[in-house]
Amino acid sequence: MKNYFTNSFSFFFLLYIVLLSLTLFQSFKQDFTSIIDFDLTVIHNSLQLVSNEYPDYTDHTAYSQFLLNGIVYKIVNLFDQSLVTNIKALTKLENPEIILQKLYIISRVLNSTILLITLIFIFKILNNFNIKTYYKYLVILLIVFTETFWANFMILRADAVSICFFWISFYFLLDFINTEKIINLFYVSFFMVLSLLAKVQIIFLFMFMFFFFLFFFTIENTKSNVLYKNNFL
Repeated sequence: MKNYFTNSFSFFFLLYIVLLSLTLFQSFKQDFTSIIDFDLTVIHNSLQLVSNEYPDYTDHTAYSQFLLNGIVYKIVNLFDQSLVTNIKALTKLENPEIILQKLYIISRVLNSTILLITLIFIFKILNNFNIKTYYKYLVILLIVFTETFWANFMILRADAVSICFFWISFYFLLDFINTEKIINLFYVSFFMVLSLLAKVQIIFLFMFMFFFFLFFFTIENTKSNVLYKNNFL
């Protein structure tokens, strides 16, 4: 029983079930008009993007978020032909609010999935360091109970997408240092660009990445020097 709960797959699967349940509960309790500045705007611009129209919302691009949502809308449309993904066709419907509510629920489920992926990659990053397993789970739970996490959970924000791609980029950079696989540099660059396209302010976190690796290499060099001296003696 103990091994079951310490298994990372079981842990994240249960966490996803909780997040998904809360997402569906909230989605059925409120509609797409609850937070117009975020939820409806994101849905509107995502539809515009996959309808080959220029997005109206240009205060900040959030391009990665709109693109990701639009792609998922198109995928769901393959299985549910009643889901309209063309914004012009949507505006001609007699009751477009029914489709908009469907899109809202899909967007919320996708948002929860993005948050889970973020937590998984943070966990994978922690696996690269000599940290006891229960501390890793504790870190994940502490993140889940932060106000920032729930702010991104309750609203369709570009921050969640940007941070997710940031941690994925961070993971592949760390993996490149450990394995020296060249393909990882492509993944680092790819997810870095997607992160910046979601929200340009994420560049400040990439500055943190620079200082982290500066500190990391300093520690590693110190360990190597100590090990070399011990072997020499």
